[in-house]
Amino acid sequence: MQKHVNAWPLIDRFLKKRNLAQRDLADFLEISAPAITQAKRGRMVFNYLQLALICDFLNLRAAEIADLFTEALNARLARCEARGSGRKPRRVRGLRVSAKPCGGGHGFPR
Repeated sequence: MQKHVNAWPLIDRFLKKRNLAQRDLADFLEISAPAITQAKRGRMVFNYLQLALICDFLNLRAAEIADLFTEALNARLARCEARGSGRKPRRVRGLRVSAKPCGGGHGFPR
């Protein structure tokens, strides 16, 4: 199964399991029904806050949350790789990524 940038197959399964409609999700996120359709098609990408809100709305367990975020992140990484190498990654404000551990080498900041 191909991964979806919004983990839509998982979201759809959780909605059906809880007898909720896409319209319920749209109302909760305060977005339009067509925006949900765009998200289903991968044309609109939920940001990570929206994914977290969806997890809260669906009352997901920790393992389900991990599955949802894993699928979304892996699909987004694959999509970036498919765009071609040699392209400078987009910088995310406030996020620093380092190959070295923080602080004294134990993984925690000083």
